Amino acid sequence: AVANTRSTSARIDLGWLQWTMVIFSLTFLLDLIDHFFADVSLFERISMVHLTILLLVNWMFYKGLKQPTIFLGITYQDEQLRTVATQHSPEERAEVQAELDRIRSHLDRSRPYTDPQLSLDDLAEQLQLPPRRLSMFINTHFGQNFMAFINGYRIELARERLANP
Repeated sequence: AVANTRSTSARIDLGWLQWTMVIFSLTFLLDLIDHFFADVSLFERISMVHLTILLLVNWMFYKGLKQPTIFLGITYQDEQLRTVATQHSPEERAEVQAELDRIRSHLDRSRPYTDPQLSLDDLAEQLQLPPRRLSMFINTHFGQNFMAFINGYRIELARERLANP
């Protein structure tokens, strides 16, 4: 999901997710020890494993709220847009082609892809298009997600610069 809305994923910190998996694995190990060898519990009815799992779920919830962009996915409305996007009348195809040409010419003229922090929202604002519509154009008509699309332009620019130093 990050690749669908960002041209770089460097600023998305997923280290907390790694730690969550480590803690979950340790909790599983603790559960095995608890089950086979000893009764590890703080209170008579609350086991250490259940308490750890409760804390893990709350930790994931908290971190997920702090970085909601990593949980963005394709919604039902996005899927509907994709279905509708492929069913155009000749007039609509001409409009879509005009939009695609406008996107290409803006990228060629203004070169917004030189901004390493470029996001889908930024490009949509420059083109005066809703972000979902721009995303639909990129996904459906260019056959790529946003990151791959923008990085393709960056690679071409790098090739040009290497060929003509």
